[in-house]
Amino acid sequence: LMERCGFLPSETVMIGDSAADILAARNAGTRAILVGAAAAGLAAGPDAVCADLVQAAGLLEEWNSHSASGPHASGLAADL
Repeated sequence: LMERCGFLPSETVMIGDSAADILAARNAGTRAILVGAAAAGLAAGPDAVCADLVQAAGLLEEWNSHSASGPHASGLAADL
């Protein structure tokens, strides 16, 4: 999907609610945000943990404001 949309892994963030989502992000070379605090998801090593999608969206805005080459919200892959 990233390639088809013209995004690099460094421009993409996977948002998920399980360890499988976080591991998929790692396999794709992207950053990972865990929504919720599932113990298995935490063990998979997300870059960030957010309580909900609103908080995750705020984090994406923060990451974008700190780096012109950082993840872009339009490159977001949500799996919830």
